[in-house]
Amino acid sequence: MSVHLRTPRAVVALVLGLTLALAACGGGSDDTASSDGGKGTAATAPDTDTGSIPALDGGTHQFDAVDGSKARFINLLAKDGEGVGIDVYWGANAETGKKAATVAYGEVSDWETFQVDQDSFLTRTDGKEEVVVTFYPEGETERPIIQQAEPIEGDMRLTYTMGTGDGIGLSADQYPGSLGVGFDHEAGDPPAGKAWVAFNGSGLGGIDDGDFMVLSTADGCNDLEGTDIEGGTANSGQAYLVDVGTQSFTASDANTECAERLDPVDIDFAEGDQYVVYAYGTSLDDRRLMAVKVGE
Repeated sequence: MSVHLRTPRAVVALVLGLTLALAACGGGSDDTASSDGGKGTAATAPDTDTGSIPALDGGTHQFDAVDGSKARFINLLAKDGEGVGIDVYWGANAETGKKAATVAYGEVSDWETFQVDQDSFLTRTDGKEEVVVTFYPEGETERPIIQQAEPIEGDMRLTYTMGTGDGIGLSADQYPGSLGVGFDHEAGDPPAGKAWVAFNGSGLGGIDDGDFMVLSTADGCNDLEGTDIEGGTANSGQAYLVDVGTQSFTASDANTECAERLDPVDIDFAEGDQYVVYAYGTSLDDRRLMAVKVGE
């Protein structure tokens, strides 16, 4: 029987007005993230008086592209039963930052080249250059949802997934965001002649009794066998080996013998492919699946 594993190094949301640290996750292993200057970096808490991290001066800062490193953004954020669009900025805030993308609910952005703030007062004690991204509700610039910083170590492919948390402890005007970072460039390859698929339920955290699901084939139930992938799964949880060719997958609530299934998603696997199936929704009734290829 397969067991759904929550993202092993899921990033804890840093929400305005809270003092939770955003544990950044680095590397492809399944180790727990740390904020002690290791592979990941703790997010900087926004200033609770202004609603954003203060800048030394106003106006857009100078940003330089980092050739060879790119990021994309997946938006699975819902609030009060509705999907929420997000704006993503390179840098510490919208005032001095550079717009990276606007991402509608249930969408995946294009890959964007890292942009690094050359005028930032934020520095790392180990001297490594960082890529900093800050997330806002679409059209808003005063109050960020989450900010994340990652040290740049060689050529990188990062997938930032804005999921939905349970919202416990938030005020009515705050957004229950939870952020996961996938290190796509470190994802391990499947054995020869195979592909792998993983399941991510980060878009279901706001649904009572609706966020613990298992992935199955469209015609089976709990019939996928988990396997360890050397190098990890880009922080996407348990991997399941599959054959090449077109296959169909569904998800259902755990411990229900697949009594109710989400509409299936089809994936055409080539040898060596790596996919993540994301589950998201605003209620029990509208949960759905989306397949995203790792690294592309």
